[in-house]
Amino acid sequence: MQSLPVVLLLLLLSFSDTKAQHLQQKFSWSPYLKAQVLEAYGDSMYFYHRLAQTYCESGFNPRATSDFTGWKRTRLDTVSAIRKRKGAAGLCQFIYPTAERYGAISINTKAAAETSLTPDIYNPFWSLKALCAYMKNIGRTLAMTKNMKARRALMTDRRFNELVSTASYNTGEGRILDRLNKFGSNWEKIKYSILPEPRNYAERIYSIATAEQEGP
Repeated sequence: MQSLPVVLLLLLLSFSDTKAQHLQQKFSWSPYLKAQVLEAYGDSMYFYHRLAQTYCESGFNPRATSDFTGWKRTRLDTVSAIRKRKGAAGLCQFIYPTAERYGAISINTKAAAETSLTPDIYNPFWSLKALCAYMKNIGRTLAMTKNMKARRALMTDRRFNELVSTASYNTGEGRILDRLNKFGSNWEKIKYSILPEPRNYAERIYSIATAEQEGP
């Protein structure tokens, strides 16, 4: 199958982002997410970004399970695949080693339907709580950069902070920290030094969050 023409691909992405506006009206866990953002950050200014990030991760499907290593072709069961780091799971698509760092102790797709917090990678309440805590910790890690321009931008430029933080969520904070040390506050240089997936992921989240916050 040939790749879609670039113009058509951009149109599809634009259409998708337009449909994604007013996400908080479609997301039943919005009040809970707002509370977790407030708990993690001390204010709610990052709510729209975490909302857009959840949308981009799973399309608001708490049963979402990724297959980035092709484990389904091997007939491996879902629990074993997630435990062996062959996929990611839940609303915020955690890999299991990271999920364990934030308190997950089980892998059960039935937890996606639970209406209270349990420490399972598929539990939507656990996933949102872990997302906010992890993103806050990513910010702390990136602030350790030795580059003064990057450090200043992280503190004063919300767009830059969000782009590098969400790119870190996708590709690893160590990789982005290395770019901050090298390229400072220049997002254009940083984004073209990493793979297309994390840079497109970061920019799409910021675009959706901005549109959502501004409204129609």
